[in-house]
Amino acid sequence: MGENFKERTKNPMQTWLLLKDPCSKVTLPTELWDLPANGGGGFKLFTNLNGAYEKDRAVCGDERYSAVQDGMLLNRVELQQKHDCDDLCSLVLRLARDGSPDFFNEFRGIFNGVVIDKAAGSARVYHCHFGGNPVFYYAQGDVVIASPDFGAIVAVLRQSKLPYSFDEAAADVFLAFRFMLDGRTHVKEIRRLAPGSFLMCGEGAPVEKRYFMFDNRDAADVSESEAVKILDESFTNAVRRCLEKNTEYGITRHLVDLSGGFDSRILNCTVSKLGYKNIVNVCYSQGDSIDQHASLQMARLLKNEYIYKTLDDASFLYDVDEIVRVNFGLADYSASTGANHLLKYLAASRFGFEHTGLIGDTITGTLNPVPRHVGVEEGLRLQGRELPPGADIGIYPNYDLFVLYTDGFFGMTNSMFVRRQYLEVTSPFLDVEFTSACLSMPMEYRYNHVVYRRWIREKYPEAFKIPSTRCANPGERIRHFAWSQAQKVLRRRANHEKRPNRYFMNPFEHWYATNGDIRRFIREYYEARKDLLAPYPQTLEKAERLFQDGTVVSKLKVLTLLSVLENFF
Repeated sequence: MGENFKERTKNPMQTWLLLKDPCSKVTLPTELWDLPANGGGGFKLFTNLNGAYEKDRAVCGDERYSAVQDGMLLNRVELQQKHDCDDLCSLVLRLARDGSPDFFNEFRGIFNGVVIDKAAGSARVYHCHFGGNPVFYYAQGDVVIASPDFGAIVAVLRQSKLPYSFDEAAADVFLAFRFMLDGRTHVKEIRRLAPGSFLMCGEGAPVEKRYFMFDNRDAADVSESEAVKILDESFTNAVRRCLEKNTEYGITRHLVDLSGGFDSRILNCTVSKLGYKNIVNVCYSQGDSIDQHASLQMARLLKNEYIYKTLDDASFLYDVDEIVRVNFGLADYSASTGANHLLKYLAASRFGFEHTGLIGDTITGTLNPVPRHVGVEEGLRLQGRELPPGADIGIYPNYDLFVLYTDGFFGMTNSMFVRRQYLEVTSPFLDVEFTSACLSMPMEYRYNHVVYRRWIREKYPEAFKIPSTRCANPGERIRHFAWSQAQKVLRRRANHEKRPNRYFMNPFEHWYATNGDIRRFIREYYEARKDLLAPYPQTLEKAERLFQDGTVVSKLKVLTLLSVLENFF
């Protein structure tokens, strides 16, 4: 662990750390936080922010408050005009002084921050509505540590010789779902702040409070045609907000993801409709997959520049430790697919922002198993999923919201950790107004993406004709059938008919079956580290069973867990 820690702290994440330590129990690692401290009111605030995105990142203070605002505020200009402020610092300080305790509910984008009230001896730690830029916190006894960098908190605990422990219950959740369902992390004493929540720190133990939660129980009385109009207008506003950030920073080339799915497709069509030029599309997948062919057709249709990276060599599967040190093991490392490799070799500084379709399918549709609302337990049963003991489901009124928050906000947003190493990440689907509009649609419109498909078909008919990874109407099913038959012919010619299917974006079973180096690496990584689980016999038993008898994805989950133990314990 020592060498990994040293390597990680050579280039620490640009971030901040809040400390309350009245009895001086904490020693900060000099490699990470050899910086002057701001703060007051019993708190110290250490910052390590660089000069990038300077309009949206600020360290500020006055006689009453100290604050850090980090991330990307898509409505910063609107708020500065509304509150008559010249810059972000004056905006944050004014809202802290004159606004409500949850003033950050006005913010839009992927952000986090902290405000210290020196006079009151309190601090509010917050992050965005979706969990894409989360904050972690440790609160034991009279010590409170909060930071967006989980690894930084672990480093402080190690340096200070403060005890912390591996959470076997959290490991059970991770091995079952491939991500965490709630605020648990692999360290029992460190929590992840829930989406739409803030941490109130003062006298006594910190209290996590929710300032916003989406609701889907009041369906709008609208026709499908009216629903399409509402969603299109709201999404167009969300896309404009994202792309205008490029203009604000003088960035003239727009990096926009493109795959075989509907989410990136409607994003790119809307970008084109708004008249933005110099679009650079990026795609990564297994060669000859629908993702490759459909994304190329879309880029040609829109006349966009197109960069493609094949994943045929599956080399990103070697990056276990590299990814886990960044995503903290909160999701299976392989879930980042080729994003890390592509962005690593791309001149990301030329773009500044990556515009994605992240969580698009989940927000515009539903993961509900039936076209009506059901309770969480019934939904799990209908989908054949088992809820690990101790999972907090009481806050979710139905299964639809449960999977939106767990699979979507706690799960899928973890890829932002990896992407944010290189540039800021946006998704117009992660827009409060647009998500609220989607959730206001009747369930029968959202189920099976009924209104989503109609939206694309009506507004962008040429794009709708291109085969996608999501089957649409009967006409498209015919095209998909023809496509699949052509793929079968190709497979037969290549004598692949008995091999695992390789025509997906990430065909893990195919890679494992046909790539001896990958097979060997996975096996050797496991054998070299499985003894790290020896102190936790129940988790070891589950991990061994998954690795020996499970799918390739199951094996990769086990590797992720072993990397967590090696890098953070």
